[in-house]
Amino acid sequence: MRAIRPGLRNAYWYPVALTWFGTVHTALDEIGVQFDPNEFANAGSPVPLPEIIDFPGIGHLTRTELKPLAQALNGADLSVLADRRVAQSVAEMRHWIQFCAEADRDLVTFYT
Repeated sequence: MRAIRPGLRNAYWYPVALTWFGTVHTALDEIGVQFDPNEFANAGSPVPLPEIIDFPGIGHLTRTELKPLAQALNGADLSVLADRRVAQSVAEMRHWIQFCAEADRDLVTFYT
């Protein structure tokens, strides 16, 4: 059995305002990757939970969704992104997605 890392870095995603998700979405469109990062905060829990009125926002992507997204991100040229912080956020997101795709695991995210 393979060991699972206790957590993935989120240096470029915490803390961020909700508007950051839109900024990164625009950058992903720019590099030809069809994904809305709002899924990280708004897709909902992968398991039933009582209604959450405020925080945290929960998102998830299944392993089936992650594999084609990992391929798209692997083929994307992040050097064309002018804003370094945006490029770093996309690179960090790419790492999460690649890690989970390679480990054949779903990705669950929380926005606080």
